[in-house]
Amino acid sequence: YGIATYTALSAGVYFLITLAFKLFAAQWNKSIEDKKKHLRGGRYAGYVCSMVNAIHMSVFSFEKLFYSGVADVSGNAFTMCCLLGYLFHDLFESLPEIKKTPSNTGHHLLGIGIVGTLLFSRICHAFIPHMVVMEFSTILLDAMWFFREHGQEANPLYKYTAMGFALSFLIVRVVWYPILVYGIMTYQPAEWLGFPAVMRFGLIPALYFLQVFWFVKIVQL
Repeated sequence: YGIATYTALSAGVYFLITLAFKLFAAQWNKSIEDKKKHLRGGRYAGYVCSMVNAIHMSVFSFEKLFYSGVADVSGNAFTMCCLLGYLFHDLFESLPEIKKTPSNTGHHLLGIGIVGTLLFSRICHAFIPHMVVMEFSTILLDAMWFFREHGQEANPLYKYTAMGFALSFLIVRVVWYPILVYGIMTYQPAEWLGFPAVMRFGLIPALYFLQVFWFVKIVQL
């Protein structure tokens, strides 16, 4: 019940943030005649929620990895509930565009499957900070979107942010992901074998190949 409650509360908070930004955008657009300055409430709220989640996950992981230590598992399950709530919320909000962005939907479904399995199986909780550090690259991705939304692509900061995003994505998602999985397999074999076969041979590899697919797309931009 605790997992379901915290997950539902997390999703509820993100829905409230989304609703607030949609209402704000609607009022803003009514007061501004220049349509170029209009806000896309739904999209804007989506990236705000994404930024909030990414900052939360990054601060949590860095604090555990570099300060309190990963042996302290307090807060790990709660943080994963927050992440799961965000994924459910973002999946729901992205359903109208499912045909345009099937890879995004696949990412959410894989994430929900992996996070949910970790929470309910109570396996590898000591590795949670190592896992959620991958959200760090999302902060820079969201920052890029805010630059574009406000027509600031020519701003030098935008270019540096884009470079930082590509580099961080490569490090924390393409390179770090298999290192983490190998570490669990090597140093925690009992916990690795405790994962359902569908996760070991399906969800985890599929999510990694999705990261590689996106990185190729990033390089091609």
